[in-house]
Amino acid sequence: MIDGHYLVDGVRRTDTASSAPPFPARPLVSAARVPDGWRFAAADGTLYAAREFLAPLRVLAAVPESARPASEGLARGAVRGVFHEGALAYLDHTGRAWTLDGSTPRALPLERVLSVVFTSPLRALAVTAPGVLHRSDDGGRRFTEVPLPDGDLATVVGLARGAAVIESYRGRYSISDDGALSPRDDAPSLESFVRAGELPPTADASAPLLLPADPSRVAALPDGSLALVEGDVVRVIDPRSRRELRRLATPGQGCVIAGAHGSFRLVCTHEGWAGAVFAPTAAGTWTVLRDELRAEPMGDIVFDDRSEAWVVAAPCAQQPVRDPAAFCVHHADGASRTVHAPFPAQPVDMRGGAALLVETRDSGPHARAVILRGEAMTAVTLPVGTAEARGLRWAGGALAVWGHSAEGRLVLHRGAIGPSDAVRWSAHEAPAGARRGIHGAGAVGYALGRGAEALWQYRPDAGFARMPGPVRGDPSALSLDPEALSYCAGPVCRLAGVLEWTAGVSGSPWFVTRPDAAPAAPRPWVAPMQRPEERARFECESGETLGVGPELDRGIAVSGYALHWQPESDGVTVRWNGESLSQVTRGRLPPTAERVTFSGYAPVGATTPLALLDRCAGVRCETFLATAPGLQPFPLEHFALPYRRDMLLTEGGAFLALSRGVSHGATVAQAVVYDVARGQVVARRTVVSDAPPEFIQPGSLDGRDGLWLPTSPRRWRFLPLSGEASAEETVEDDGTLAPCPRGVASRGVLRRIDRNSDLRGAGWAPVVGEWQVEEILEVTARGLCVRSIAGGESRDESTFEHRGGVDPVRSFSLTSDGAGRLSGVAWQGRRRFAMSCARVEARRTLPR
Repeated sequence: MIDGHYLVDGVRRTDTASSAPPFPARPLVSAARVPDGWRFAAADGTLYAAREFLAPLRVLAAVPESARPASEGLARGAVRGVFHEGALAYLDHTGRAWTLDGSTPRALPLERVLSVVFTSPLRALAVTAPGVLHRSDDGGRRFTEVPLPDGDLATVVGLARGAAVIESYRGRYSISDDGALSPRDDAPSLESFVRAGELPPTADASAPLLLPADPSRVAALPDGSLALVEGDVVRVIDPRSRRELRRLATPGQGCVIAGAHGSFRLVCTHEGWAGAVFAPTAAGTWTVLRDELRAEPMGDIVFDDRSEAWVVAAPCAQQPVRDPAAFCVHHADGASRTVHAPFPAQPVDMRGGAALLVETRDSGPHARAVILRGEAMTAVTLPVGTAEARGLRWAGGALAVWGHSAEGRLVLHRGAIGPSDAVRWSAHEAPAGARRGIHGAGAVGYALGRGAEALWQYRPDAGFARMPGPVRGDPSALSLDPEALSYCAGPVCRLAGVLEWTAGVSGSPWFVTRPDAAPAAPRPWVAPMQRPEERARFECESGETLGVGPELDRGIAVSGYALHWQPESDGVTVRWNGESLSQVTRGRLPPTAERVTFSGYAPVGATTPLALLDRCAGVRCETFLATAPGLQPFPLEHFALPYRRDMLLTEGGAFLALSRGVSHGATVAQAVVYDVARGQVVARRTVVSDAPPEFIQPGSLDGRDGLWLPTSPRRWRFLPLSGEASAEETVEDDGTLAPCPRGVASRGVLRRIDRNSDLRGAGWAPVVGEWQVEEILEVTARGLCVRSIAGGESRDESTFEHRGGVDPVRSFSLTSDGAGRLSGVAWQGRRRFAMSCARVEARRTLPR
């Protein structure tokens, strides 16, 4: 932000006005005020010029790499673009920073750049990993390093109220003309100063979009209007004029909305915890239709469009044990009755008095469904698998579901309904390039490809027809994420988060880009690494029962044991209980008059008592090390916005404590190695990175402890805790992540505590709940392989509130058997049994 100028994705804004369409095809990530106007960089690498901030954009140049904000930390959840004075700067996806010489892009002579800002045409500041500050006085042609006091690390640089501010993980600094730093705790925080949430409500995302990103916040009404939940109000609007027709206060918190016969329904939380279904009245009040306060359990709900009937995935009255096949049918006359589907299922749609229930268990390539009319059920076999079956909908008087052919082509399956609800399926293949299908109003459907040039509409009487392009220039420059949420509400459809289609309405293009633009590339290690199919998948099966072990239901299960703590008036009692570890200790803590909370964590695979406990009063926390002799303070940093903290065993009787969080908009990770026998810290390092906290992992390489940071989906960079630049190294992985074979030579390990391999099995595997899992990957000459994976459900059963029975804590410990499988032991309650897992290829609901 500069003097009331803002960037909100593709929209330029001041305090009083917003830019008009056409918008850039990709969000604006950087802006600079220069002598002859303004310069802007968009995420697809297109550079724009404008005479004034809100004036029409002119394509100036193109860069080979797609761009991202010049201060990535600020852009994450806060400002949508970064501003400069005198010269434009931006980052590419390789960690290089760029500026403009006239209309020609020029790379700055820095690598692994986290943040850069120009404060004048000649003066620039930059931060490179792992937190080094640099300064230039010649337009970014040469930089000199600027040390921060006491080993502090810079996180981000920027402009606030016309002055340069350097954020560090310990505070803020200003910088003089001669490069001297001065602590400035009173300086405005860059993160809060430019936070988009401080702006008054107006256009954001892509300004034309009316529908919210969350489809559960909008409902189409029979008269063509839309009802939207916005905070604690419901607004009914005309989607074409956007005029507000009606406004109601919601009857609870966290409300979601669904269309129903003649109106809509809300499902909200009220009285602090209870879920309830509410219907609006003509007087502007609410009628309660179902309420957990009345022992009426909640579940997925579908409402009929032609009557007052509706169906809930739960029995009509509370039962001691949950039945996933039980449904409460609320009839139009107000009566209700529990019915049972032939298999566990969820409701997905209801039209004309008929509800569709889809099986939740994986039944292979042909999922099962039920047509529920009143209390009568008709079984239906679907032409798609379970994952795609959840998209089953009524389409006019027929069924419709999107799937894929054996060759990976997108297919719309339509099911004609005959006598006695018999279904006859027909397949309609989408044009080449279509990757995602959504259901529109009635029998209409839409197919989306990779870019705005690949949009089709389907009608039963006309098949697939290409839709008009929404881009002036090259429509392929407006890339569409086929996995981004797309949906329709009445006549309005939100497509891939960047387009909105209103049936029967046409107009000028919404976006502009250069004619030769290429689709914007995703950031290489964020989006791809978060795709589910990038995780290795193992199918697990139970073996023989190996006996009875100690009960793990009192504490946080780790790997064959559980950790439990009990605060007392002057201290805390810590208990390790299980097959691999059994110990109790008590320690005194410094007295405090404040109200405090405790959290704890223990290492996977421990055989001696070790744990870290955090005692927090609000956001201020202190950490204590618990061992057999008692408790003692432990020097581990706490960040204002923590992600998580972990404790991992290392070689030689030591452990590594890792704290990761967000400080001033950048990710900060601190690793501390503690020698238990010597009772002292033997290594420590704090690093700053633009990687999300969950991607920074601890480990070792060639005998050195350190941190692994991802640089791409298959590349990891090792930073030793010693800080030796010569020991830094990048390791490449082939992506197979199979169990380690016998005799493989190991150079070190990468201990993965987030985005672990996906283990699935009958009745035990970590598919629900919060789990603490540690996966040890061996670093070999050929890449990475899985040495072991172990963990447990990290909720404390002694304090966990159950409804309908107890689900015992589960824990497991598996190691590569050298022959392609992971084998070991699992615990469930007091039962101990053998477990074996094999690597399988993950199923994909979308083709590559």
